[in-house]
Amino acid sequence: MKLHFLHIVLSLFITLLAGSCSDDRIGESLDSADSAMDNNDFDMAQKICNSVSDRDSLADLNTVQLCRLSILYMQLAEHGDEDVNVAWAMKCYHKAMSEQSDSAQAYYGSLPVERVKFVHMMSSLNRSLASPRDLFIEEMTDSVEYLDVHKDY
Repeated sequence: MKLHFLHIVLSLFITLLAGSCSDDRIGESLDSADSAMDNNDFDMAQKICNSVSDRDSLADLNTVQLCRLSILYMQLAEHGDEDVNVAWAMKCYHKAMSEQSDSAQAYYGSLPVERVKFVHMMSSLNRSLASPRDLFIEEMTDSVEYLDVHKDY
């Protein structure tokens, strides 16, 4: 009985240790991608981000890692493959916000000023994807108001 209990405790410890190692590896990968971006090595940053996002469709990433990856993808979108990078950024953003919005908002709120624009872009895209009908009506209303203001008669 004691041996069985010891086996269970040891198994739990190994599982927890493996999980923290995985978090550490992902964190280190994101640090490497940040460094590559800082050194204008966009190809390396792209490869690192792609390797992180390929892991079980983001299932292994915690909220902060998802937020970091979303910002990295938005930065990469400025340097190439815009559609794919923005799509991955939005996937990370949406997953982070839907799983733990308070933590995600806290992370995004702590970003330096030069990265806040990416949060605003993702937030705007998220709103437009969530409610395309409302945006269409808003655009039509704006167009009608524009025409009313600029009548020549």
